[in-house]
Amino acid sequence: MKKRERERKEREREREREREKYHVLNQNNLNDLGQDLIFSPNPFKSELLITTTLNFENTTLKLFNSYGQLVKEINNIHGQNIIIKRENLNSGIYLNQLIENGKLISINKIIVTD
Repeated sequence: MKKRERERKEREREREREREKYHVLNQNNLNDLGQDLIFSPNPFKSELLITTTLNFENTTLKLFNSYGQLVKEINNIHGQNIIIKRENLNSGIYLNQLIENGKLISINKIIVTD
């Protein structure tokens, strides 16, 4: 009986580790820098401006389409502004990740329109 109990507890711990690994982050626990991020305009047609109250330092922007495919990546961002040009992006909803010094600091939805 003790062996089964230990195995059950180990499975529960393993499930919990998996849940933590794939935990969906929400807006409240992402703004680790204590800064405000403004996405304007959103939705956008030709370009989107991302502005922050503090400077971005060694930041990477990743943009994913609705299939989860990486469609745009901008590396080595510094300063208070990021401009995303539409270029070859189709109309639709995209997920934007900002990563600073290897740490995820923001996830936001942006919309591209015609």
